[in-house]
Amino acid sequence: MKKGLSLLLAASVAFSAFSATAFAADPQTAQEKYDALVEAGIFEGFPDGEAHLDENMTRAQAAKIVALVLGLEENAAAASVYKDLKDAEWAAGFIGAATEAGVLNGRGNGVFDPSANVTIQELAKIMVEALDIEVDAEATAEGADEWAAPYVAAAVAAGLIAEQDDYTAPASRTILVEASYSAYTQTNVPDVASVTKAEATGVYKVQVTLDKAVDTAKATLALKKGSSTVSTKTVWAEDGKSATLELSTRITAGEYTVTLGGLEESAVGTTTASFTAEDEKVSKLDFVNSNDTLPYSDFATVEVVAENQYGEAVSIGASSFTALVSGGSVTMTKNDNGTFNLPVDTKRDGVTQGNGVIPVTVFYNSSNVTVTKNFKVGTVPLLSKIEAGDVKYSNTTTNKLTAANDVATIPVTLYDQYGNKLVKAQFDSTPAEVLASTINPVVTPFDQKLVFNKNADDEVLLFDDNGNAKLELKLNAKMDKNAEFTVNIFGGASSATATVSVGAAKVVTKFEFDVSSVTLAANDEKVIVPIIAYDANGEKLTAQEIADSAAEGRFNINVANATTKVLLTGTDKGKLEIDFNGAGPVYNTPNSKVFLSGQINQSLTNTFVQTNITVSDFRTPESFKVDNDLTPKGILGADDDFILKLQDAYGKEVGNIPETIASANGQTSQYRVVVEVTTSGDLTIANVVEKGAVAGVPEDTNPATPALDASTVKKTYTFAYNQFAEFNKGFDVNTNEGDEGKVTIKATIQKKGSTGDFSNYSSSVSRSYEAIKSDTALTYSVKAIGDLYAAVDKLPTAPQAAGVAVEGTAGASQFDKKLSVVAKDSAGNEVKLPNNFVRGITAADLGIAQVHYDGTNDAYVLGNKAGTTTVTAIVYTNKGDTVNLSQDVTVKADPIVVDKLEAGKSSKAYDAGITNVIDYFQSIKVTDQYGITYENKYNDPATAADETLTQINDNDSILGLRYTVKVVSGTGAVTIDPKTGAISAVPGTVNEFEITAIAPNGKSVTVLVSKSL
Repeated sequence: MKKGLSLLLAASVAFSAFSATAFAADPQTAQEKYDALVEAGIFEGFPDGEAHLDENMTRAQAAKIVALVLGLEENAAAASVYKDLKDAEWAAGFIGAATEAGVLNGRGNGVFDPSANVTIQELAKIMVEALDIEVDAEATAEGADEWAAPYVAAAVAAGLIAEQDDYTAPASRTILVEASYSAYTQTNVPDVASVTKAEATGVYKVQVTLDKAVDTAKATLALKKGSSTVSTKTVWAEDGKSATLELSTRITAGEYTVTLGGLEESAVGTTTASFTAEDEKVSKLDFVNSNDTLPYSDFATVEVVAENQYGEAVSIGASSFTALVSGGSVTMTKNDNGTFNLPVDTKRDGVTQGNGVIPVTVFYNSSNVTVTKNFKVGTVPLLSKIEAGDVKYSNTTTNKLTAANDVATIPVTLYDQYGNKLVKAQFDSTPAEVLASTINPVVTPFDQKLVFNKNADDEVLLFDDNGNAKLELKLNAKMDKNAEFTVNIFGGASSATATVSVGAAKVVTKFEFDVSSVTLAANDEKVIVPIIAYDANGEKLTAQEIADSAAEGRFNINVANATTKVLLTGTDKGKLEIDFNGAGPVYNTPNSKVFLSGQINQSLTNTFVQTNITVSDFRTPESFKVDNDLTPKGILGADDDFILKLQDAYGKEVGNIPETIASANGQTSQYRVVVEVTTSGDLTIANVVEKGAVAGVPEDTNPATPALDASTVKKTYTFAYNQFAEFNKGFDVNTNEGDEGKVTIKATIQKKGSTGDFSNYSSSVSRSYEAIKSDTALTYSVKAIGDLYAAVDKLPTAPQAAGVAVEGTAGASQFDKKLSVVAKDSAGNEVKLPNNFVRGITAADLGIAQVHYDGTNDAYVLGNKAGTTTVTAIVYTNKGDTVNLSQDVTVKADPIVVDKLEAGKSSKAYDAGITNVIDYFQSIKVTDQYGITYENKYNDPATAADETLTQINDNDSILGLRYTVKVVSGTGAVTIDPKTGAISAVPGTVNEFEITAIAPNGKSVTVLVSKSL
């Protein structure tokens, strides 16, 4: 394909040799594409410097292109059949070659018609053949001749030619440029994606351009000013080649850097682009008023727009401007759209209706940008024109009036007879300069559920508190069908129209119980059953909509010997909770059925549903799950622990159960867990400690009673039915330095029927831990440290809060890494060490990495400057000597980005005593691309005391984590500090809310907080 394109672009009509130069910008117009092709050396351009895009191609020029594209040798002899080439002798060889090849034919009777125009369909054929594009001979194209249709269809599908009404029309150079540019870009896609440009395009906006489309689901763009992370929202273009970064703070003067991340290293080239930004400045001031006449009014208003260097209405406040009316200073106010209102009292001394001139001047206080205009004074204001803007809905999910109290806001603009906007003061003055009663909104067709918001005097509200003119139409009760209503706004001799949409209420009119995946064991106290529900339109309802219907009392559900409720909040929102209220821990009989029935209240269909759940056998221990395994060997007093969890037949953890279990066939059984601990050598049964044991309580009164044999090298624990929760806590294996011996822990589930003794019911799980000789031959190594961040170089000032260790000291830094020593025996088995036993550490180049030995057993490495150096640790071995363990460490200067974001909880019940969102997450943990972790944690419920960590907050300038909150159900707003997570207020009207922790690159975690309803 590229060969054909290079030949095509070599044609002498307007081209030079093919070039592989990439375009820096993204041209939009034909002229911009032509200029880009010329700049890239692809087009030569014309001597006069013009593009001549409106001119057409001739058949002689096309013949030359065809010959060059197809690599044909000139053949003037073959052109001798034509009698009309006198003025096109320069092209005779090309015409003959194209004719001989059968690509371009004559008109008949010896006529080639060299000066005639080339049609679009003929150009399509040339382009398609030049690029070796596959052609479907059966394809059709409306507006093309039959012979040309397959070529036209192929060219349009390839994006070379835009769809046309008539492909037999002459092909202009514009179409040739568009086709050439498309062909060039399609055949010159870079192998990797690079950031080619980043620039500020607004006070809160940065535009980023790439030279290749990327996977926007993975790609991230991070913005920094200097070394500080700037919080942004990334909005990718549909083509994946550019994105807009929306900032929450103004762009100010300084150096900014955009970094592309989230993609495989092999898929990217240049990942950064920088730009120099400037503070916002006022570049232009102008009057918005279309007329130079103001009404005779105490409250006439002149609208002024101030534009910044980006062509936007400035974000600067009105206090930064000075406004003069007839030489006197007045105070401007800012509108929601960014313009300013300048009040002008035209009823000043010496001015009468229809007479007088009032000069108005506005200037920016910090520059010489100014605007001035003399306004004439007319007669008293009259409402002359009404305009209605786009309707906005309080229900932004449906963009309709759907639920009771939903409001549709219709912005209106009111104009006087001179085209000036009327303002609130002109209606509120006494006497009123303009009567509000002259404005009359009417809804058709009439429906009593749609009402306009009114004031205390029963007048339709026309302005909000900020003086913006608008009408508010409220739905005071749900409707059961979709409909559109027309709001006609009459006023004076003018009127305006708006359309308000009402959506059918999402209420349940039909439902069913989904018991397909529900397991109800005989000793389950509660069970959750999903509900599938539909509205009147047959659309499936969401969990929230089902909960809303339940809150309105539309469900009537019954289960014998149980209480039921549809959950209104939480992760099981919209599902049915069945709470069995039978006496004791046994709630149902295995193999029996629990019947569920329900119907919809207020439903015209009187829907009734019924189903049942077959009760499964009791949840009993069936197997073990290893939660923490023992290391096979240890040395020098290393300790370990072994944790097994009991699991039932359904894969769930089993805690305490009833003493006697009845099965579906009526037989009864009892269960227990037997744990045998056997020891040898220096290890005794005292080296094994049950985690569930209570300190200070004699062993024989602890949860499980051990039985010792005479040799004291074997101990048997028997965990009864009411001690399974204690078993699940596991065992500790403790050793002393110099111990040699072995301990084996073997666990078995036992069962007995109504008669007989207990017997083994499950396969045994057994693990051993061996304390080996202190002088056993071991080999030592240090786990790979991985890449380090050049913290000392890149973070000269500590980003942490006061009292937190600065990053410049290895061993006391958030950004260092501790060395981990690994020991293995001759068979390659890892041997657990009680400590790292590091006795010293050095780095070949301290300018690249700093090192620190804590004086006991540990050593740390901290990145200084980018580079690679060798780090050597001196490690004390079990034989009493030392070894030198080295590894190469790479330090990188790539800015820190969040690689992984984790939370301890995804849902939690609301607690009025919680004052920081992190309590709801339990903890938030960030891992950066260097493997460094940062954690925020408050009031850890796993410990008795507060366990407060603020590492994420302390490093905010680097990580830039922010917290957002969204109310899921209820009304009102939850107020939090987006930086610290501190909670200011949770209104009682809020039932559920989501808290999201989000990083600048878009990675996030969310917790759902629910009140019990």
